[in-house]
Amino acid sequence: MTESHKARAPTVLRTGRPNREPLDADEVIAYGLAFAEDLGVSIPKRKRLRRILKRRIPIPQIYQGADYRLWVDRYYIAAQRLADERFRYVYLTRIHIRSELLANQRMQKQHGVPLLDSEALTEFAAARRAMERFQTDYALRLSSSTAGGTARLNLDAAWSCA
Repeated sequence: MTESHKARAPTVLRTGRPNREPLDADEVIAYGLAFAEDLGVSIPKRKRLRRILKRRIPIPQIYQGADYRLWVDRYYIAAQRLADERFRYVYLTRIHIRSELLANQRMQKQHGVPLLDSEALTEFAAARRAMERFQTDYALRLSSSTAGGTARLNLDAAWSCA
């Protein structure tokens, strides 16, 4: 990304209510492309990815490199290290968290087996705390930007939105 992300205004001027917008598709694509490059995962060009993510019902795109598998969706970006199968989110929205928690409840109720492990539940809780703190509907794991540099998605960074 050539420019750093700026968190959306904490309130909508017209109504005074918190801004509940996740990142738009272009921002998700920019983060996804930069993150894929950092992980060494080859993904399609911006135009094709935009066409997929702008659909009314977006389909998560899964790409694999030598060391990582990468998920890019309008509502989340996640990576899985192939060596240990560890799945980590770097961009989450309330929409995705709610969807996953409901699926987890259904699976637990119908089959007696949880869909999500404790690590995913912990990540969701930490991301939600960041969303509340920053009054947004999304959270990112961003590395600190250096002077004149840009913040980039980082698997080990703390949740924030700025």
